[in-house]
Order: sequence, then structure tokens, then C-alpha cells
Amino acid sequence: MKTFAITVIALVFLCPLANTQEGSPKPASDEILDIFLDCVFPCDLTYLRQEMGFVNFMQNRQEAQVFLQLVAQRTGTGGREFRLQVQGGESNQFNVVNDTLIFYTANDATDNERRDAILQTMKKAVLPYILQTSVADNIEYSVIEDVEGTPLNSSIKDPWNYWTFQVRINSFLRGESQSDFVNLNNSLNINRTTEESKFDFFARYNYNRSSFDFDEETVISSNRSVFGRMLYVHSISDHWSIGASFGAFSSTFSNVDFGYGPDPTIEYNVFPYRESSRRQFTIKYNVGPSYRNYTEETIFDKLSEWYWEQELEVNYAQIKNWGNINIQLEYKNYLHDFGQLEVGINPSLEWNITRGLNIDLYTSLSYIANQRNIQKTEADASDIILQNRQRQTSFEYFGSIGLSYRFGSAYNNIVNTRFTN
Repeated sequence: MKTFAITVIALVFLCPLANTQEGSPKPASDEILDIFLDCVFPCDLTYLRQEMGFVNFMQNRQEAQVFLQLVAQRTGTGGREFRLQVQGGESNQFNVVNDTLIFYTANDATDNERRDAILQTMKKAVLPYILQTSVADNIEYSVIEDVEGTPLNSSIKDPWNYWTFQVRINSFLRGESQSDFVNLNNSLNINRTTEESKFDFFARYNYNRSSFDFDEETVISSNRSVFGRMLYVHSISDHWSIGASFGAFSSTFSNVDFGYGPDPTIEYNVFPYRESSRRQFTIKYNVGPSYRNYTEETIFDKLSEWYWEQELEVNYAQIKNWGNINIQLEYKNYLHDFGQLEVGINPSLEWNITRGLNIDLYTSLSYIANQRNIQKTEADASDIILQNRQRQTSFEYFGSIGLSYRFGSAYNNIVNTRFTN
């Protein structure tokens, strides 16, 4: 269905610049404005990138032509005052005065309303800089009939060819005279994402060690896990994707010395993928073989085994002014025995019931009948208390609920940070 919107020059970027008048030249990728956004307040970067296809979002501030920093503070009645600071980059090639744009959101604003306010202000902030580039030729006063188009930044020539690398090294030590605790948690992530495909490699190592002194005896407990996954996804159309993943892991808690397996996967999105920051309804199916080598003999008298497993996952998410809703359904079973299965549902809701009244709800419920890794020997009390061994169970559940109500003045843009830590 076609959308009609009349735009003026200051708000022209409400529609993608790719939808220019027929015959208008498309600017070269190296003429598109390079910006760096530093969000002190949490930002939905996926949404901003999707809606601002006329700029390049840079990984490093030093490479950007324009630097934007967003900070937020609570107002007297619980709303937010946002300050978007805008300044030219180190190249200093634009004749634009540094500026700070201030805007406010109400105390009962939803996430969608706040991110829309951030988006519209960012568009205004970069406009003076874009007017000094050839992209300004694409700005026009007109009636736009179709808002679909390919973002201009999809054609940028990246010297890294869209590869990103992230290494995390975390550790901490806690102790007292009769006990101590050590944790190591390291990870590596390699990613390359384009419109056509996605490659992701993730590896994590986790180690925990606890020591307790009881009279003249010292009890030491430790557990370790290693996990790695490689994923490749290919985009077939606006609704279909295919791919495969290969995972391997080891866990003392799960009684697995070594396990691995490939998972060919197909996914269908009822809505176009370009609308994923607003809504999505995906159905994903994967099936593949798995190998497990166990530390101790299992309740099925196995020290190692191959088996085939299939999984179906349905996920629905919607972001609206009234709030957010997400429902996830999962089903998986072993192909040699359909009775060994797991079924789970994970609904969550953030609902602005009425002005000032909000409810936050999250639940998770799973029926479990597929734990082939459980040790045959009984776990002792220390293993149970210290969470060193996984125990057999038929279900898991978790739930949380929050309710808040705010009333009084709807207008208070005064910020007073006195006595605020």
C-alpha cells in the first residue's frame, strides 16, 4: 500500500534519499556523509541504520566526518531530557558551527516513541553537513508515493570488506580468610554481515573455581565450559533465508567431554526482513546429526553416541507506541525417539496500558524429556549445592512481573541534578 507524505526541506530525510525523482543521479558512495554515533543513552542502532540509509555509520570516531553524542537525564516528573551534541570530525572539512540539539520525551513514552524522537533529531542534526555534499542534490520538496528503496550505504567500499572482530577477556577474584572464588570468561567474535549474507563465528571459554575451609579441611570445587559456533546465512528473498551452523562444546557441568554437530537451517519471515526493527514473525527449522562423548556413563548407559535432532522455532515480535511484545515457541526432539523432546514458550510484554500505567511481564516455561547427558551415578550434596553437575528434571520455569504508575504534571522540562550520584 502506497504511503503519501508531503515533506519540507528541514524534514526531507523522513524518507530514504534513494527514492529520488526519476533521472536524478545517485551520489557516489565516497560522497555519502560518514558519521559516528556515541549513545550514552541506550539506542536501537539497528533501527537507526535502517532508517538513515543516506549516511555511513562508522566503527571508529576518528574516521567520521561528523561526531554525534547522545546523553539523557531524568526530568522532574520522570520524563527525559535528551541532548544531542553535534560537531565536525577531525578532518574539519565542513563550515558548520558545532551545535547541541535538545528535545524531551514524556514520562510515559514508549521505547518506540523515544527511538523515533532520537531518529528525527539525528536527521535534523546531520542536515547542515549533508547540504555541503553532493547528496544535497537529492533533496527535493515533493509528494513521495513509495518509501521503499535500497539504502545508499549498502554500496560503500569498505577496506575491511565488512569484517569485524571482537575479543573479550574478563576475570575476577573474590575472597576472604576462609574462602575464595576465581572466574575467567573469555570470548572471540568474528562477523561479516551484508544484505546478501551473514557469517558469524563465536567462541567462549568459562572457568570457575571455589575454595572453602572447614576446620582443617579444604573443599575445592571447579567447573569449566568451552563453546564454539560457526554460522553462515544466505538471503534468498525478502522473506526466505537458508544457512547452516556448526557447533562444538565441552562442559563439566553437562557431563560432556566433547560434542559437535552441523545444523542445516531454513527460515521464513512473514514480514519483510527490512521491517525487522519494527515487527517480525519468523519460522525457523533445522535438522542435523550430533556427536557426544560423555565424561561419565549416562542414564542411557552411553559413553559416546551419534543421534539426529530436529528443532522448530517460531518467534513473533512487535514494537508499537503502546509497547513491545515478543513470543517465542520452541520444539525439538530426537529422530530415533519422538518421545525424547523439549517444548518451550517464552512470552514477554511491555505494555503502556494507559497514560502513566505500565506493565512488564516475562515468563519462560519448558517441558523437558530429552536429557541424554545426565550421569548414571547419583550426585552428592556438595555437587548439587555448588552447581557442579546438571540434574535430571521434567520442566523448567521462570517468571517476572513489574507494574508502575506515574501521575501528576505532564509538563516539566526542568533538569536539576543536585544531590544526584
